[in-house]
Amino acid sequence: MRPVDGCDSGVWYHGGTSFGTVSEAAVTADGDVSAAATVFTTRFGDPQRSAAQDEATREMVERAVCGKA
Repeated sequence: MRPVDGCDSGVWYHGGTSFGTVSEAAVTADGDVSAAATVFTTRFGDPQRSAAQDEATREMVERAVCGKA
């Protein structure tokens, strides 16, 4: 369980990577709302770009599940 603004009980969260993709998924504690995203990556060995893309993907999923602005 992870705390997220807009979801008082937090969310169950899981992410992962595979060849050329990053995936993130979240579901509310009561199971009523969920979202998932898979993003193609082109990282070219740039750790800052990679971190920014990962954070943007998490924020998109959190916004979809919890209405985070």
